[in-house]
Amino acid sequence: MATALKVGSVISLAIVLAAYYYKKNVDSELRDQLMKISQSLLKAEQKYQVAPKTRVAIGLGACLDVFVDSMELFETFGFEPPESPKHYDIIESSDELLKVYTYFFRHGAAGERYISDRETFRKLVEVARELPDSRLAIGGNAAVIANRLALEGCDVLLGASMSEDLKKDLKEDIQLSGDFLKEDDVHLLMEFKSGDKWGKYTAPRANRFIIHNDQANPMLHSLEAFQEQLSGFQAQLLVIGGLQMMDSFPSNKRVDRIKALGKMLKNTPEETRIHFEMADRKSVV
Repeated sequence: MATALKVGSVISLAIVLAAYYYKKNVDSELRDQLMKISQSLLKAEQKYQVAPKTRVAIGLGACLDVFVDSMELFETFGFEPPESPKHYDIIESSDELLKVYTYFFRHGAAGERYISDRETFRKLVEVARELPDSRLAIGGNAAVIANRLALEGCDVLLGASMSEDLKKDLKEDIQLSGDFLKEDDVHLLMEFKSGDKWGKYTAPRANRFIIHNDQANPMLHSLEAFQEQLSGFQAQLLVIGGLQMMDSFPSNKRVDRIKALGKMLKNTPEETRIHFEMADRKSVV
């Protein structure tokens, strides 16, 4: 009997050690692959550098990104994990928020959803901004790309509406089309780390779940002002992004706004190259 127990203990130890070294090797291989990808991207960047003073027009939209640790935020509110995760296209309450968050969290997947409950969203953002590890940054694909291309030496026209405070985060030489807002659209980026536990759920990888209650971006608020300045800017490249913000937004004007964008693109000179910065979308229009 004692011999059998010893043999069982040895086998168990061997299995644990094998699993440990297997995971170690897999992690090492993954790091090597990521390093090779990073090096290849750097080589591509050096090979195809952006010519200085390239004229690039970028739209549409900008926001204030609020980054926060989701576990810390939920603990502050006293939120408990739901018994059953559930997917929602539109979040209408804190209960639905927790269910759809957990839906993505348990898979370690990224997600972004519109929350129609404006008061709940405001409270979440207000508390998140006060947490010690939270941070703020200018957000929105268009604004982030604009800053990067300006850093590369491009002449940039940005189609976005924002507050005067948020404009301070743009590079000084970026031309901004679009009016100033009293209040920026805000995106709350609730981050989680690999191995984070949320009740009976564990995140298999690090990621983030984003919620927003945008009012300007889903309606392509800056489109007309952008179009007006675009005609005289003589852009060599036109970059369009932000259309994913129209997803699930409660408005019957979505098709009309997309048609207005289509009209602008049709009137763009043929020599201007057009690039669409696509993001995750659920609807066709």
